[in-house]
Amino acid sequence: MFSHFESNGEMWAGTGDRSLIHNVSFTADFVSPPSVQTSITLMDAASDQHLRYILNAENISENDFDIVFKTWLDSRFARVWVSWIAIGKVRDPDMWDV
Repeated sequence: MFSHFESNGEMWAGTGDRSLIHNVSFTADFVSPPSVQTSITLMDAASDQHLRYILNAENISENDFDIVFKTWLDSRFARVWVSWIAIGKVRDPDMWDV
C-alpha cells in the first residue's frame, strides 16, 4: 500500500492522526456491493513505538472500494502491504433483467 521510509513520508516521519487511501477497481462488476476483507501481508514499523493502526475497506461499490490505513500518536510505519478479497455475485453478460 505504501513505502514511506526512503522518502521520509508521513507514515514514517509524521505524528498524530494520519491516514492513506488507496482506491481499488474490480476487474469485473458485481451485481451489488460485495463483502470485502482486507489484511496486512507485510508490515515494517519502528520498534520503539506501539503499533497503532486501523485497516478498513470503505466506500464499497459494485465497481471499486477504498483501502484505508490509519494511525495516530507516535506510531511509525516504513512499509505496509495489503491483500484483499471481494466476495459477491459478479455481473454476467448472459443475465437477464426480468
